[in-house]
Amino acid sequence: MISSSTGLKAGAHYDPAGNKKLNNGPHLFVVSAKTMSSLKQYLHKYLAFCRNAAPDQLPSICYTTCVGREHYRYRFATAVASMEELVRNLEGRIKNFSSSSRRAVKGIAFAFPGQGCHYQGMAASLASSYPAFKEILSSASSAASKRTGLPISSFLLDSSTETGVKINDTQASQVSIFVYQYSVSTWLQTLGIVPAGVLGHSLGEITASGLYQMIILFFYLITLSLQ
Repeated sequence: MISSSTGLKAGAHYDPAGNKKLNNGPHLFVVSAKTMSSLKQYLHKYLAFCRNAAPDQLPSICYTTCVGREHYRYRFATAVASMEELVRNLEGRIKNFSSSSRRAVKGIAFAFPGQGCHYQGMAASLASSYPAFKEILSSASSAASKRTGLPISSFLLDSSTETGVKINDTQASQVSIFVYQYSVSTWLQTLGIVPAGVLGHSLGEITASGLYQMIILFFYLITLSLQ
């Protein structure tokens, strides 16, 4: 974590898995500050720390940045699969601070794909690392299952589902995709990552168009799946 007096401390990170094994897949790294100058200082400290950190510290470092600090107005976020990639992205962001154009980044956009992006257990890795995301996902999955009678949570979290309906079946995939997109976007906003714009393709248009009216569209989609 960041220390105001001494900078980063190598032993201050929490490993959610309880070991040093590096998980596969991307990890979300988030840093925020009350001022732009403070954000720049934090990024420099993280860059110096990560350049000397062991690769297997990546999960705990990213986990700590998401849950171990408050989230303020000025932010930097990136999804990375390795310590090398994190260092590269930090260097790129710091370099942009000194860009001669000094153009401000007004925000980010959330993009939501349609069918074809789903697979059995697609939320398992994220849910195992971030309890807050799993809580949101479990709540949405439970509501969807009550309406459809389908094991949505199992589709999203388990390696296999013991039922005649599979996630690739239309009635299961549409609801599962929506629940996953809703859960991810809601969780990201709790971290202070709020989109300045949204876009969607096919089924993803429903999530995108209703980002701020999720509950209404959530039940509307489930009703359609039952017809």
